[in-house]
Amino acid sequence: MLGGNVGHAMNALTFLRHADFFATIAANSVVLCFSFTAYRRTRMLAFALWIAGCAICIISSVGLHTYGSSRTLPPADYRSFMEFYRIGYIVQAALGGAGSVMIIRHLLAKLDSGSAPNKPMQPTSR
Repeated sequence: MLGGNVGHAMNALTFLRHADFFATIAANSVVLCFSFTAYRRTRMLAFALWIAGCAICIISSVGLHTYGSSRTLPPADYRSFMEFYRIGYIVQAALGGAGSVMIIRHLLAKLDSGSAPNKPMQPTSR
Protein backbone atom coordinates (compact mmCIF):
# COMPACT_ATOMS: atom_id res chain seq x y z
CA MET A 1 0.00 0.00 0.00
CA LEU A 2 1.25 3.44 -0.79
CA GLY A 3 2.12 5.44 2.28
CA GLY A 4 0.81 2.77 4.68
CA ASN A 5 2.75 0.80 7.23
CA VAL A 6 3.42 -2.90 6.87
CA GLY A 7 1.11 -3.91 9.77
CA HIS A 8 -1.86 -2.10 8.25
CA ALA A 9 -1.16 -3.59 4.82
CA MET A 10 -1.03 -7.11 6.27
CA ASN A 11 -4.30 -6.58 8.15
CA ALA A 12 -5.96 -5.33 4.96
CA LEU A 13 -4.56 -8.28 3.00
CA THR A 14 -5.78 -10.73 5.63
CA PHE A 15 -9.23 -9.15 5.59
CA LEU A 16 -9.38 -9.27 1.79
CA ARG A 17 -8.24 -12.90 1.75
CA HIS A 18 -11.05 -13.87 4.13
CA ALA A 19 -13.61 -11.73 2.28
CA ASP A 20 -12.55 -13.28 -1.03
CA PHE A 21 -12.90 -16.77 0.43
CA PHE A 22 -16.35 -16.05 1.91
CA ALA A 23 -17.66 -14.40 -1.27
CA THR A 24 -16.39 -17.24 -3.48
CA ILE A 25 -17.87 -19.97 -1.28
CA ALA A 26 -21.18 -18.14 -0.80
CA ALA A 27 -21.72 -17.29 -4.48
CA ASN A 28 -20.76 -20.76 -5.72
CA SER A 29 -22.90 -22.44 -3.05
CA VAL A 30 -25.97 -20.45 -4.11
CA VAL A 31 -25.38 -21.25 -7.80
CA LEU A 32 -24.76 -24.89 -6.88
CA CYS A 33 -28.06 -25.17 -4.99
CA PHE A 34 -30.11 -23.58 -7.79
CA SER A 35 -28.26 -25.63 -10.40
CA PHE A 36 -29.08 -28.90 -8.61
CA THR A 37 -32.77 -28.00 -8.58
CA ALA A 38 -32.71 -26.87 -12.20
CA TYR A 39 -30.83 -29.97 -13.33
CA ARG A 40 -33.28 -32.29 -11.58
CA ARG A 41 -36.18 -30.53 -13.30
CA THR A 42 -34.68 -30.09 -16.79
CA ARG A 43 -31.74 -32.53 -17.15
CA MET A 44 -29.99 -29.80 -19.16
CA LEU A 45 -26.25 -30.27 -19.63
CA ALA A 46 -25.69 -26.58 -18.89
CA PHE A 47 -26.73 -27.05 -15.28
CA ALA A 48 -24.52 -30.13 -14.95
CA LEU A 49 -21.59 -28.03 -16.17
CA TRP A 50 -22.41 -25.34 -13.59
CA ILE A 51 -22.60 -27.99 -10.87
CA ALA A 52 -19.18 -29.36 -11.81
CA GLY A 53 -17.66 -25.89 -12.14
CA CYS A 54 -19.01 -24.71 -8.78
CA ALA A 55 -17.84 -27.87 -7.03
CA ILE A 56 -14.33 -27.46 -8.47
CA CYS A 57 -14.29 -23.80 -7.47
CA ILE A 58 -15.39 -24.52 -3.88
CA ILE A 59 -12.86 -27.34 -3.46
CA SER A 60 -10.00 -25.33 -4.92
CA SER A 61 -10.92 -22.24 -2.88
CA VAL A 62 -10.90 -24.25 0.33
CA GLY A 63 -7.53 -25.70 -0.69
CA LEU A 64 -6.12 -22.27 -1.49
CA HIS A 65 -7.40 -20.79 1.76
CA THR A 66 -6.13 -23.73 3.80
CA TYR A 67 -2.87 -24.74 2.12
CA GLY A 68 -2.05 -22.13 -0.49
CA SER A 69 -1.74 -19.33 2.05
CA SER A 70 0.31 -21.51 4.37
CA ARG A 71 3.89 -20.50 4.85
CA THR A 72 4.77 -24.03 5.98
CA LEU A 73 4.69 -25.78 2.60
CA PRO A 74 8.09 -26.58 1.08
CA PRO A 75 8.67 -24.65 -2.18
CA ALA A 76 8.23 -27.73 -4.39
CA ASP A 77 4.93 -28.64 -2.71
CA TYR A 78 3.71 -25.04 -2.95
CA ARG A 79 4.52 -24.96 -6.66
CA SER A 80 2.68 -28.27 -7.25
CA PHE A 81 -0.30 -27.02 -5.27
CA MET A 82 -0.46 -23.76 -7.22
CA GLU A 83 -0.21 -25.62 -10.54
CA PHE A 84 -3.10 -27.88 -9.49
CA TYR A 85 -5.09 -24.83 -8.31
CA ARG A 86 -4.56 -22.95 -11.59
CA ILE A 87 -5.54 -25.99 -13.69
CA GLY A 88 -8.71 -26.31 -11.59
CA TYR A 89 -9.41 -22.61 -12.10
CA ILE A 90 -9.09 -22.97 -15.88
CA VAL A 91 -11.39 -26.02 -15.91
CA GLN A 92 -13.92 -24.25 -13.68
CA ALA A 93 -13.90 -21.17 -15.93
CA ALA A 94 -14.42 -23.31 -19.04
CA LEU A 95 -17.28 -25.29 -17.46
CA GLY A 96 -19.00 -22.17 -16.12
CA GLY A 97 -18.57 -20.31 -19.39
CA ALA A 98 -19.86 -23.21 -21.48
CA GLY A 99 -22.85 -23.66 -19.16
CA SER A 100 -23.65 -19.95 -19.32
CA VAL A 101 -23.52 -19.90 -23.12
CA MET A 102 -25.78 -22.98 -23.26
CA ILE A 103 -28.34 -21.39 -20.92
CA ILE A 104 -28.30 -18.11 -22.86
CA ARG A 105 -28.72 -19.89 -26.20
CA HIS A 106 -31.58 -21.97 -24.78
CA LEU A 107 -33.35 -18.86 -23.47
CA LEU A 108 -32.84 -16.95 -26.72
CA ALA A 109 -34.19 -19.90 -28.73
CA LYS A 110 -37.32 -19.92 -26.55
CA LEU A 111 -37.75 -16.18 -27.04
CA ASP A 112 -37.27 -16.50 -30.82
CA SER A 113 -39.78 -19.35 -31.08
CA GLY A 114 -42.47 -17.28 -29.41
CA SER A 115 -42.96 -19.76 -26.58
CA ALA A 116 -41.98 -17.16 -24.03
CA PRO A 117 -43.32 -13.63 -23.77
CA ASN A 118 -41.02 -10.94 -25.13
CA LYS A 119 -40.88 -8.88 -21.97
CA PRO A 120 -38.10 -8.36 -19.46
CA MET A 121 -37.69 -11.50 -17.39
CA GLN A 122 -37.10 -11.26 -13.68
CA PRO A 123 -35.26 -13.96 -11.76
CA THR A 124 -37.32 -15.99 -9.34
CA SER A 125 -36.46 -18.45 -6.62
CA ARG A 126 -39.03 -21.06 -7.66
